[in-house]
Amino acid sequence: MVVRGLEQEWCRKNKIVFWKIYDVSVLDTGWTSHVEVDGILKQFKLDTGAAVSVIGNQSINPNQLKPPDKILTGAGRIQLNTLGSTEKTLTCTGKSMKEKLCVVKGQTISLLGGPGCIELGPIAKIGEVRRESKVNDKPDFPKEFPQLFLGLGCLNEPYFQRRLVSMGRVGNA
Repeated sequence: MVVRGLEQEWCRKNKIVFWKIYDVSVLDTGWTSHVEVDGILKQFKLDTGAAVSVIGNQSINPNQLKPPDKILTGAGRIQLNTLGSTEKTLTCTGKSMKEKLCVVKGQTISLLGGPGCIELGPIAKIGEVRRESKVNDKPDFPKEFPQLFLGLGCLNEPYFQRRLVSMGRVGNA
């Protein structure tokens, strides 16, 4: 909704904001997978950046829902109308897992979150780099990589840079 003229001034004075939310990729089937939810086949969009999986309220019995324990936000940090959550068995590519599904009112496209994408197998992590360490172990880079901390670039004493007040700001200093 575009507001111009006197209405625009009034909206600015009264701090009125009009929100429009668009789903521009409804017909895009590139990152989708068929997943069985308690034996019922549904199509899910794969959302590896999501912490939880989301399903619409059309296919869930409201009596099965637990009260919502999280505030879910969508694109632009807009709060979603979460009705609750339910635990279901998801099956895909021959693998099964119990997953907590958050039920969002009016959600037309089900989303499979990152943990479900990895565990069920439609998306695989390859070449993942991990650093194994103890719980409170802080990295000691000079000890692990001594060659990086020798030779050129090492200072034997602290270095201080002074700037004249009259010089003003230079670059990113």
